[in-house]
Amino acid sequence: MIEDHGEGLDLGIPGAYVASYADVPGYPACGTEPIEHEGITWYPFRPTNEGDLPEVPAVASSGGMGGGTMRLVLPAVAAPGPGDDVGTLTVFEGGFAYWVSDSGDLATWLTTTEIRYSWVC
Repeated sequence: MIEDHGEGLDLGIPGAYVASYADVPGYPACGTEPIEHEGITWYPFRPTNEGDLPEVPAVASSGGMGGGTMRLVLPAVAAPGPGDDVGTLTVFEGGFAYWVSDSGDLATWLTTTEIRYSWVC
C-alpha cells in the first residue's frame, strides 16, 4: 500500500494496451473512489509524470470531451449527472487503466496498487 497526500504520484509508465470495457460503473468525483471491474480493484491517482503516459484513444460518449488525459477535480461531491457514473475502462499492462465517464466530464488514471488517501472529500 502507498500513501497519496494529494500531490500526485509517479507510479511508472503503463505497458501495452490490453482491452477496453464499456459500461463500467464508477464515480471518481473526489479522486479517492476505487472502481471495481471483473474482480479487480482500481485505485484512482493523479500522475506527476502525465506527459510520459500514453494518450488514451477517445471513446464514444453521449457528449463531453472523452478520451485524452483530462481530469476534473471537484471541490465537493455532487450527485452524478447523466453519464457521470458509468464509463469506459481502458486497461494497460503493468496494473494501469484509464476510466472516462460516458458524459466525458470525469476521467482518471487508475492502478491496481492499493492507495491510502490522506484526504476526505
